[in-house]
Amino acid sequence: MTPQTIRRPTAFTLLELLVAIAVMALIGVVLSQIIGATGKTTRISNRAIDAASQARIAFDRIGRDFTNLVKRADSVFASSTAGPDLMLFLSLVNAAGLPGSTVSDNRGISIVAYRIAPDATNANRLCLLRGARAINWNDTGLFGLGSDGLPTAIPAARQPAATDFDVLAPGIIRLVVGYQLYPDNQPATLADNTTILHAVGQVVYSPPLRADTGAGQFVDLSRISAIVIGMAAIDLESLKLLSAADVTSFAGIFPDPITDELPCQKWSPLAESAASNPAISSIPLPARQGVRVFQRFFPITPFASKGTQ
Repeated sequence: MTPQTIRRPTAFTLLELLVAIAVMALIGVVLSQIIGATGKTTRISNRAIDAASQARIAFDRIGRDFTNLVKRADSVFASSTAGPDLMLFLSLVNAAGLPGSTVSDNRGISIVAYRIAPDATNANRLCLLRGARAINWNDTGLFGLGSDGLPTAIPAARQPAATDFDVLAPGIIRLVVGYQLYPDNQPATLADNTTILHAVGQVVYSPPLRADTGAGQFVDLSRISAIVIGMAAIDLESLKLLSAADVTSFAGIFPDPITDELPCQKWSPLAESAASNPAISSIPLPARQGVRVFQRFFPITPFASKGTQ
């Protein structure tokens, strides 16, 4: 007699199902955490890339203007921390001329200015603006030395007007201009009335002036080996979360560096601690976490030679 074959059930038992569900749930939790962490890292990286891209665009444009900087004894390079323009100078770049002028009138020299100011196209938030206005062939009074040996100041009516300014980088909320003194071991008189007894390459934030400045503020380019530009930038996604007042408050946490203190040296700790800074606690956390600071040196006169001034 043939013994009967015992058939075992092919379905999973309740215990096996519960174990499988528990394992799948655990795997799901782990995967969701990995995906969430990856997404967060990606967003942070994208914000950093966006802020760096804005700084790179601004640095490249400033570098192009500085490369074509007109360095003559009878031309003006002006700098101000109190006025609207951080920098005002002549550069061999093209720009729109005065109303009524023609293309043939353009000499290929423009008055260039940079400023941090509110702009209507950026929801009236502070941002980096660049303005330029061409110098025409029939323009007079923009070159030449006066009886005091100083260049002719650029009249306010000839400087770039509000309509000549465009947003260069909407996320640049703070910009500072520093000057590395030419290491000639000579004294330098600065715009803030201080005197450097021995110029040995210090970085200062009040520019050296010509010895016979009188009442004018004429930067002495022959005493400068490089200009250092510092910027604080916010990515555009974070910028959308901020009002004009928020941006102004945010920019206020980055003070001017002191002599021999570089912008990133001064600002990096402030940017890193922005998330916990009580002065800007009302600003959304993603924006506080997304601020980045940058700096770049732009050689003006090589150390080997002072060049022609």
